[in-house]
Amino acid sequence: MIGNNNMFFTPETGIEAAAKGVQMCIANVREKFPQAEVIAVKILPAHAPGNRFYEDIKQTNLALDALKLDSDPKVKVLNLWNEMVNADATLKKGLFAPDNLHLSQTGGYELYAS
Repeated sequence: MIGNNNMFFTPETGIEAAAKGVQMCIANVREKFPQAEVIAVKILPAHAPGNRFYEDIKQTNLALDALKLDSDPKVKVLNLWNEMVNADATLKKGLFAPDNLHLSQTGGYELYAS
């Protein structure tokens, strides 16, 4: 679960840099632990549709698709986006803290853990 904090810097660094950063983190883990199974969770939604942070997360997740992280059989990519947003793309309130960024202890982290 990495990449969310990078959204603060995407106006300066761009979406591709955020996606490549996720890719590099996975590569570092694989280098240090070559036999380990790695679960890379796509960046979770935050804030609201139309918000730059939210939209940059969506674009970064698309860029992650293009990097084909799961072409390594030891890397599994998990996408929880659809489980965390309503049909209108807004965040499911019970899953997020009031800041619309962090997961709630009972709803969000429970879903994430399952």
